[in-house]
Amino acid sequence: MNTPPSFVQTQAGTLVLTRATLADLPVVLALLRESAAWIKEKGLHQWEGYLSEKGPSIVEKRFSEGEIHLAALDKKPVATLCLQWQDPFIWEEKGLDQQAGYIHALAVQRKLAGKHLGKQLMAWAEAAVAKHPRKYLRLDCMAENDGLFAYYEKQGYQWVDSKKTGQWEVKLLEKRLVQEPLRFPKR
Repeated sequence: MNTPPSFVQTQAGTLVLTRATLADLPVVLALLRESAAWIKEKGLHQWEGYLSEKGPSIVEKRFSEGEIHLAALDKKPVATLCLQWQDPFIWEEKGLDQQAGYIHALAVQRKLAGKHLGKQLMAWAEAAVAKHPRKYLRLDCMAENDGLFAYYEKQGYQWVDSKKTGQWEVKLLEKRLVQEPLRFPKR
């Protein structure tokens, strides 16, 4: 499906966000691998799969699970994220409740660190999910990644649960997007 681009204002300039296709797999994989290498340098093993021979098949699976988006600055890809509409693998039954959208594989080029692109892309995803309308945006991070967990909390996400997935423990977080309307008693 060909969807029109979205425009996201950031400190670095205007990002043009488009839906990626399988032809974009090498670009998406390169962005994810750069982030995975940086994470690994910090002693965390969160995205090592992207660095392995399985990296292309992991990204290809993301295309089948959700919408991969590429963000370009001055016509050069600088970030990517996957927006899913269900996530039974991580969230189990709750991941099928049609109450949320799910962010995975959000990566920004390291040279743009500190420009708040990740924060702006998360805000874009929150708006996209709220339009469906879904009440929550959900995400997860490795339990050992305290810095990322704190970052998500600072963005308004609340810890919901922890879960073991294979060899990893992850923390599940969500942010309420749609407020219930106030109901006043009838007189």
